[in-house]
Amino acid sequence: MVRKLVEHSWLAFWRSKTLGRSLGTTIFTWVMILIIILYTLGLGFVLERLLLEIASDTNVISTLNSFLIFYWLVELIMRTILQKNISLNIQYYLSQNIPKRSLAHFMLIKSLRNLFLLITMLLFSPFAFSVISEAYGTSFGWLWLGSLLVMSLVLHFVTIIIQQYSKGGLLTPFLIVVGLIACIYLNHYGYVDISSFSVILMEKFFQQPILGLIPVFLIAALYYFSLRLVIANLSLDSLSTRTGLAKIGIRRWVVYLNSCGQVGQLMSLELRLIWRNKRPRALMLSSIFMIAYFVIFLGRFDQSIFIGVFVLVSTGAFMVNYGQLLFSWESGYFDFILTRNISPKVYLTSKFALLIAFNTLSLIIMSIVLAIINIALLKDLIIWYLINSGFFIYVFIWGTMLGPKAISVNARAMFNYEGLSAFQFLIIIPYFAFPIGTAYLLTEAFGNETRDLLLAAIGITGIIFYQVILKTLANRFVKRKYKISNGFRE
Repeated sequence: MVRKLVEHSWLAFWRSKTLGRSLGTTIFTWVMILIIILYTLGLGFVLERLLLEIASDTNVISTLNSFLIFYWLVELIMRTILQKNISLNIQYYLSQNIPKRSLAHFMLIKSLRNLFLLITMLLFSPFAFSVISEAYGTSFGWLWLGSLLVMSLVLHFVTIIIQQYSKGGLLTPFLIVVGLIACIYLNHYGYVDISSFSVILMEKFFQQPILGLIPVFLIAALYYFSLRLVIANLSLDSLSTRTGLAKIGIRRWVVYLNSCGQVGQLMSLELRLIWRNKRPRALMLSSIFMIAYFVIFLGRFDQSIFIGVFVLVSTGAFMVNYGQLLFSWESGYFDFILTRNISPKVYLTSKFALLIAFNTLSLIIMSIVLAIINIALLKDLIIWYLINSGFFIYVFIWGTMLGPKAISVNARAMFNYEGLSAFQFLIIIPYFAFPIGTAYLLTEAFGNETRDLLLAAIGITGIIFYQVILKTLANRFVKRKYKISNGFRE
């Protein structure tokens, strides 16, 4: 039965009405995957050399083993954000005489085809068959590599269990990502030592290879547990007997926004779109990872210009990820919005308010972090928050009117290029060049204090006169709205 389901999925691809577009996207995706594979394999061959550069006076095997825990944590974070939910298009099969257990097996087996397992194998295979095999023998090289692949499988099924329990919600993955990032942060600044965990674990495997059976049994247990969860969640809609379930999620925020007029109602509609669909929800989670990435490297640059770049991107992470496709997210019901009694200015005001809310959320997160690691950067944080909210926010609203393309909000988040156009690639240039160029010129001309005042003045002016700027953008939207709508139908 599972083999028959795989054949059906293959035939569904080749008999699709949109085969040409799907085939082109697939070819481009596989080209990008091939590039990643080549880079990963190349990194694997120079891994020993890199480890010697990092710690030349220690054993490279112990050094790598100490880094494995961070590799696993980052992999779990990336899986939580990017791994495709295994809820495939099986609605038709649910009404057929097919056991749910077979459907669940099919979904779990097909989910094993993912890039993370391949990356693990390519990255560590050269090290296993050169350094490990030379030091301990070929059998131990296979054992070491096998343990890493088994660990990757464990993380794979853990991610599936997280997805099944969260049921598409954002809170559980959000808390997990924040917790894992906190672990990396605490270890980086010496509060805890988690690197010794992977060292002890791998040494135990070398001393007693029989312990390698434990992860195998763990995978079997996780597979069985995932199977039970998938079978329990196969129904298209499940009614809960818990009376308090309606309060879970963003319901309270939606109720509040719906009482704030048309702007609030449009914001609540977009929040529900983010909450209920995979791709925008994954972008929100990846924004947290982006903030954490820049925080880790924030203290490595002494020059204020580079600090400005880090803080700019951190305070605008949500806006950048979501704002680049601002109208494309609503491509499925854009015509419906055009037919409502909603003025273009109100419509754009809802977009403006939503992006401001995203920036403010980033500001709060970064303020808490900087209050712990470097409170002196709070001034830069506020300045670049003002630049994002009073300048770049209008750039994104204006730019997304330049021929946006339709996207499927429920499509996969990884290697998905729907909706992308030249704007998404070109906007990166001014977004990074502006803080570096402007800050440098103003510093050379007026000094640091005056530079900060002028940058803050730009942001504050943009926020104060948002009504005037949005009215100008609304006039442009009126001229282009039918072109935008026609573009979504192509």
